[in-house]
Amino acid sequence: MSRLAALPLCAAVVLVALLAATNASPLPLPAVTQEQYEKSLKMLRNVCQPKAGLPDAMLERMKNGEFVEDEKAYCYTACFLQTTMVLKNNKVDSKMFKAQVKKMMQAEDAARTIAAFTACEGTPAGKEPCETAALFIKCVKKADPDKPGTRHHLHRGSAPQPPRLVGTNSEMRQPRLRLLRVKLTGLCAPHGQADGADGVVSGHRADMSGRWLAVTALLVTMGVAAGKVGSRYQPTWESLDTRPLPQWYDDAKVGVFIHWGVYSVPSFGSEWFWYDWIAEKKDKYVNFMKRNYPPNFSYQDFAADFSAEFFDAKQWAKILERSGAKYVVLTSKHHEGFTLWPSKYAYSWNAKDVGPHRDLVGELAAAIRANTNITFGLYHSLYEWFHPLYLADKKNNFTTRSFVDNKIIPEMKELVNVYRPEVLWSDGDWEADSQYWRSCDFLAWLYSDSPVRSSVVTNDRWGRDVQCKHGDFLNCQDRYLPDVPPAKKWENAMTVDRESWGFRREASLHDYLGLADLLQLLARTVSLGGNLVVNVGPTKEGTIAPLLEERLLELGEWLSVNGEAVYRTRPWAAGTPNDTIASSVYYTQSADSKILYAIVLEWPDRNVLKLGSPRLRAPNVTMLGYGALEVQVGSQIEIQFPNPSKISCKKGWALRISGLY
Repeated sequence: MSRLAALPLCAAVVLVALLAATNASPLPLPAVTQEQYEKSLKMLRNVCQPKAGLPDAMLERMKNGEFVEDEKAYCYTACFLQTTMVLKNNKVDSKMFKAQVKKMMQAEDAARTIAAFTACEGTPAGKEPCETAALFIKCVKKADPDKPGTRHHLHRGSAPQPPRLVGTNSEMRQPRLRLLRVKLTGLCAPHGQADGADGVVSGHRADMSGRWLAVTALLVTMGVAAGKVGSRYQPTWESLDTRPLPQWYDDAKVGVFIHWGVYSVPSFGSEWFWYDWIAEKKDKYVNFMKRNYPPNFSYQDFAADFSAEFFDAKQWAKILERSGAKYVVLTSKHHEGFTLWPSKYAYSWNAKDVGPHRDLVGELAAAIRANTNITFGLYHSLYEWFHPLYLADKKNNFTTRSFVDNKIIPEMKELVNVYRPEVLWSDGDWEADSQYWRSCDFLAWLYSDSPVRSSVVTNDRWGRDVQCKHGDFLNCQDRYLPDVPPAKKWENAMTVDRESWGFRREASLHDYLGLADLLQLLARTVSLGGNLVVNVGPTKEGTIAPLLEERLLELGEWLSVNGEAVYRTRPWAAGTPNDTIASSVYYTQSADSKILYAIVLEWPDRNVLKLGSPRLRAPNVTMLGYGALEVQVGSQIEIQFPNPSKISCKKGWALRISGLY
């Protein structure tokens, strides 16, 4: 990329910003303030810095224009690229930028600008977004070397002129628009050389520092144009349902759920221990208490023994990273009402005031963001079994909302503002409608004004009238697994312990799902376009039981070989979720539809897999983690499997198939 070409690029950044900030397309452009631009930039930084675990010092270096060669810097950039929809399906896409430039600039300037920006668009993708971002920005740096004589060549002749708009330049001289122009062009030029009276860029040269910041500015403004920054939603389902699903969630495919709370102390029966003992008076729980605790022992007394003494957030982060999960959801508060953070709205009934005397949510959030690329999320229960305000509202047939107005809404906003979860998994909604829960009001704030508005995803549990209808993704009921792909993104939330989401001391080996069970659920779920979130329940001491840890690590080991057939895939658009002959084979396809994946759950007889669904034009089949396989095509497809002793996976195998009709 030549230095001369840098001038239209920086100018186009300004022009795209002016257009994008209001989602308008025709000229003349409406006014945009410096404050609006800076707010968008701050929001993206607030989202991406913790997600990438980027230290403040490194962020300052990047803000000052330094090219920082560090994995966390690359992940930070990848977050910008993904949030602003420049990096989609792990590929850099400047389509939006090109379209806006063509609308706003005359052909000659538009062509130069597009050529400058797309010099590195064809950079090969890495295995993960962070690697793709690294390759792309290294290309940008290499494409603009600081060669001797370039500065002299640039300044032959007259000073640089602003690009010619399809219209006039008069709008650029409006005072408030000029503030934004000064801000953005200051990112494109060296210190002290930004902006002449009329030129979009002036000064001696656009150096590498400026180029780096110009690209950042471009990403911010494109994010505004994409509706990811600054979009506002009304408190109606009609408006909320127009919000696009953040791409990261559909690409993630695998998450881990963690159910942890005071119910982990008795660790008996299930996480519904308190309700089943007191409200339902089930013999199992009543007798358990009679056998093991004094007559006046209350459920609240269990909280003192919720010690979390062995809880090591960094160790949990390592386990989660090795599980292959791309996001984690921690129960910040279950139906018992006990919060794992020092909530102002759960006085004396939270993990800071009683029990471990620690901010468990904060510790895990920090460890996840600092040590992994996993997205951090939180579960939150709307209702609380025995809260007096809730019981009063319920007695009034939910015609009053004291519980919601005084506890739930401020509590959820506190949770979002302090911990910035990018999954907000709601539950405990089923006794009242969404109007009682003020769900639309809260979600309009979450999507429009919260610090995670561009990246957060929510489920469908916001009222008994909402489930399986609204939300960013559907989970309808626990262990939701439909027979056909739903019209909306969905999630299968399931638990390794068949009987409980919380830890149970009385569980036996056959109560736990094995790796084969998990792979069957994973294959079927992703073939239908869903995400699988696998639940484990830690002990009251804060450890993940060895058997549960083993299940997570087994899953992660399998994904390390076969993840290509899972992450960032889509349901097979031209075929069926599973094969017409081999029912234990499930299909997914790459996002660009060029590659078909077959997840094989049962080893074929005589090492020959027979498939009825795909039609192959030029057979090319590879077993992930092994290599190419022999294929014969006739009325059906026959694939020769290798000797089982030569492959790493002992359960579940994924095939990469190309050459489809």
